[in-house]
Order: sequence, then structure tokens, then C-alpha cells
Amino acid sequence: YGAAVSRDPQSTSAVAYADYIGNRFDASLSHAGTGADFGSIGDRNISTLRVGSTLAFAGGAFGIGRRVNDSFAILVPHRTLDGRSVVAGQSLTNHEYLGRSGALGGAMNNFLTSYVAQSVHYDVEDPPIGYDTGPGVYRVRPPYRSGYAIVVGADAFATAAGTLLLGNGPPVALASGRFVAIDGEDEPRPFFTNSAGRFALDGLHAGRTYRVELYANEGEAGRTFEFTVPADTTGLVDLGRVRSGASR
Repeated sequence: YGAAVSRDPQSTSAVAYADYIGNRFDASLSHAGTGADFGSIGDRNISTLRVGSTLAFAGGAFGIGRRVNDSFAILVPHRTLDGRSVVAGQSLTNHEYLGRSGALGGAMNNFLTSYVAQSVHYDVEDPPIGYDTGPGVYRVRPPYRSGYAIVVGADAFATAAGTLLLGNGPPVALASGRFVAIDGEDEPRPFFTNSAGRFALDGLHAGRTYRVELYANEGEAGRTFEFTVPADTTGLVDLGRVRSGASR
């Protein structure tokens, strides 16, 4: 917002203006008054109000956001986020974002440029502890005046953490191996522990059982253990102290 007053021998004028940039629209309001002197500055008046917004559709997603001049992305929360908002933008602190999902649709990033590789940043407001929200950024290269639909979150959202023990012995430090779902639908992924025997596995499905297989050292058999992610988990599964058994 701001104001200005000017005067010359023939006339005097005053201008006041204000701009607003919101989640779903931007607006500007201005008023100008002109007269022969300060006492008649309201003889001629001009007021202007401009409001800009966009109704956007892409890939089955809908959003209302700021004006789109070229390309855009609509970010919508996955059902497992249970109604939590997704925000899109370079800076997510102090509510400095481009768009936020809600009753009027997904969060919109309205500043994408055609034919240029660029990043779409996002975050989730107050996600459940242990929920895997993904990489936090997607790389896109939009075609001319195009739109993207991005779903934030997934069915594989849980994280399991614990401390690995070798039988009745101490924690297993710096162990490595792999883990995979028992049903075999997913590809095996790396497993490792830190110097205190702690480990964390992300991208897990609720209600599914996983097997961890440790790589065998020379002269000894590899060891395995299994665990099940509760079907009602909200994100974090605390496995506590896990004791590995002999391979089967």
C-alpha cells in the first residue's frame, strides 16, 4: 500500500493504492483525486479495483489460485493425509507460499514456464510423525501452456525404527542388508544400522509384513527378522529392540 501527493501551478492531485496477494487470488485498489488546489482536490475522482484468479484443471485435479500466465501445477493431498493441507512454493516459512489446498481445491503453483526445467516445491502442514511426504520437490519441464497434477503422499507412507540386537548380544553396529515385503510386490531396498545399532525404514505400507535380511559375514550365516506394520498406523512404527534370528 502507499500514497502520493503532487502539486503544480495548474493542479493538485493525490493517489492512494493497495495491493493484496492471497492464496486464491490477487487484488489491487487505487483511488486518485485531482483539483485546482488542496481545497478542491476531490473535484475529479477515479477509483479502480482489479481482481485476478484462475480456475484450473489438470489430470483430474481442480484448484482455484492466482492468475496463470503460462503453465501451472496443482498439488493435492493423498487420502492418507486425512485432510491435512498441502502448500506449494519456494519458501514455506511464515506462510510465504504460492498456494494451499483446502475446500476450494488443490494448492496451485502458477509460476511455471514452458520448455524450461524447473522445480515444484511442496510441503505438508503438520504431517503425522513418521509420515513419508516424499522428496519435497518435483522436477518438471512443462509443454506450452500446460498443467500438472501432483499427488502428495502415498499408500506407502509409514516409517519403522528400532535397534537391532544379535540374539541376546549387544546392538549390531554398521550392519547392512536389504528388506522386502513378504508378498513380493515391491523391489528389495537397502537396510543398514548406525554405530549404535539403530535403523529406520521408510516408504512402508500399513498392514504389510516385511522381512529384513542381513548380509552374511565370511564364515557365518546371514540373519533375518520380520515385522508387521499395523493397519491403523498413522506414520511412525516403533519396533523397539529387535533380535535377529538365524536364516531360514
